Amino acid sequence: MIKSDENLQPLNLSETISNRLISIIIPVYNAEKYLHTCVNSILAQAYSNFELLIIDDGSTDGSQDICDEIAHCDQRIKVYHTPNGGVSHARNLGLKYAEGQFIFWIDADDFLEPNALDSLLQIYSDTAAELVIGNAWYVSNTEKSEGINIQEDKILSRMDIVNYTRNYLSRPRPEALYTIWGKLYSASIIKENQLFFDNDLRCWEDVVFNFEYLMHIKKIAYTNTPLYNYVLRGDSLSWNIEESNIFGHFNALQAIAAFFHEVIPVQDVNKCVGHACVNFSIIKMVHLCRMLKLNNFVQIYRMINRLISNSMLRQSLSLYSPACGNSRLLPIFIKFKLTSLIIMLCYIKAKKRFKKK
Repeated sequence: MIKSDENLQPLNLSETISNRLISIIIPVYNAEKYLHTCVNSILAQAYSNFELLIIDDGSTDGSQDICDEIAHCDQRIKVYHTPNGGVSHARNLGLKYAEGQFIFWIDADDFLEPNALDSLLQIYSDTAAELVIGNAWYVSNTEKSEGINIQEDKILSRMDIVNYTRNYLSRPRPEALYTIWGKLYSASIIKENQLFFDNDLRCWEDVVFNFEYLMHIKKIAYTNTPLYNYVLRGDSLSWNIEESNIFGHFNALQAIAAFFHEVIPVQDVNKCVGHACVNFSIIKMVHLCRMLKLNNFVQIYRMINRLISNSMLRQSLSLYSPACGNSRLLPIFIKFKLTSLIIMLCYIKAKKRFKKK
């Protein structure tokens, strides 16, 4: 159980929380293989006072029919069909129609533990936190691993978030702390501050949203108990040559920097975010070159050329401190815009990093 500090006013769950409506939002795009499992895990929740908003984002498989079929099974389910506009568009549409006091997002190919909603609400009752974060399982065909590397239930301060984020930015890794799924948000804070997802982003959009949300809250509660199952699939791990994939981290880092500026000195912000800007950009270039073929060489060349011309990246080069094993040549090549040499070196790194076992 998470204990609140003396400034927090615990709430009586039976009297106050049991009548609070949770708006659960699922963006759906071509998820016919997984949708039943996802929805069934929601309908099986111990806490039943929720509305389920399923946003079909222009699916081209059988997802549309499954959504309509599911809607007839339970009056708490509402389905909205929209032309394909991306995950940010679908989530924004869910926010538009949400009527609950809390917002909870889940991806269509994931599923919940039976006590997920009940546990998050109990933590809210104990702490009055404006954001409640549950740990998650990363689920593959062979194993489960925890998604957040925090080993105890606790109230997270803004400085805690800064410290965890600093570690993440210095050594990027899968980290569920910055996703939007599996967390309980205050609907009033989102709507009063007019927080929405950037429709132009299909990658990093959740990081941008989360740090904008963090600007407006004071209390964050975390439980180390995994309540959400994030399913790792071949298609969910794929990586497309899209502008939002290549350039989205710039938006995310700007949102992180804005949050950092409220907590730590400017010079520390610039150093941390600047290093991450270069590091993430190099990771993007390696991923691009992993997909390099004769028929997409020109496209990738132009993408990398645009990437290394980005003003934020160029201003960050002097703040980059390569760790052991990181390239010291790539920042030099970026500085002098040696695109062909960048592609050659990133291609070699990609072959080594992603070689078949």
